Amino acid sequence: MYSNELFMGKEYIEKSPEASFYCIIKGVKGYFSIKQGRLTLRTCSYCDYSSPIATNMKRHIMSHTGERPFCCSICGQNFVRRDSLVAHMRVHSDERPHKCQICEKLFKTKGTLKSHMIVHLRD
Repeated sequence: MYSNELFMGKEYIEKSPEASFYCIIKGVKGYFSIKQGRLTLRTCSYCDYSSPIATNMKRHIMSHTGERPFCCSICGQNFVRRDSLVAHMRVHSDERPHKCQICEKLFKTKGTLKSHMIVHLRD
């Protein structure tokens, strides 16, 4: 175990089985790269939010700026995340990738499938 006082006081770092560097911060979900034993913690210039993950910080800053770089080519709706655009595109198609394991009915979104499951709980 190695101590890291750069992130939220004294926390511990363990060696990741998937990588050759020391990572994982105790109490924080996921693995974070630590170069030369130091963790880079990024802070938002608009508020008190901070994150060791650059992508999370970029996405967070978009919540302040209103930037939505992913645009639907059919209806023009904009999204902060690419995966949100991909999920949205199902609105414009007949694709229904989510299947109920009980009645085999198909749904466009996971959320719709979850809502549908209430029907089976009532039976």
